[in-house]
Amino acid sequence: ALVYLIQTKLADAGYDPGPLDGVLGDQTTEAIRAYQAQAGLEVDGQPSLDLFNALRQAAAPAQQ
Repeated sequence: ALVYLIQTKLADAGYDPGPLDGVLGDQTTEAIRAYQAQAGLEVDGQPSLDLFNALRQAAAPAQQ
């Protein structure tokens, strides 16, 4: 489920993770790497809760 959520957030952010199928394929890995590099995160191409939270925070404008 985490991979699917990350795929949807990547797609929303303009990165192409391939099919939104919850499968960690090459295209999803490359999209993760591209996002990690752009966001200043460790580039390992792996889905993680930290990655998901970074994507979620980047997608949400600062709301107080």
